[in-house]
Amino acid sequence: DTLNQQDMLSGLLASIIHDFEHPGFSNRHLIRTSHPIALRYNDISPLECHHVAESFQVMLTSQSGKADPLQSLTESQYQQ
Repeated sequence: DTLNQQDMLSGLLASIIHDFEHPGFSNRHLIRTSHPIALRYNDISPLECHHVAESFQVMLTSQSGKADPLQSLTESQYQQ
């Protein structure tokens, strides 16, 4: 089996988003210190939630409108 374009885009985005805006502390530390990121996500995988939410925020609020690599996907492709 080979990767199709959607698979490659998914892998590329996952690698870019993986640690986006990482504060340098573990989930455990953020939760123990009541860090705003932990509070925002109810202490449930705060770093993972933050990485994804902030990445989508950047893509969806781009000044040029060209930063969203997902804009050309169909609804079915987007849901996959």
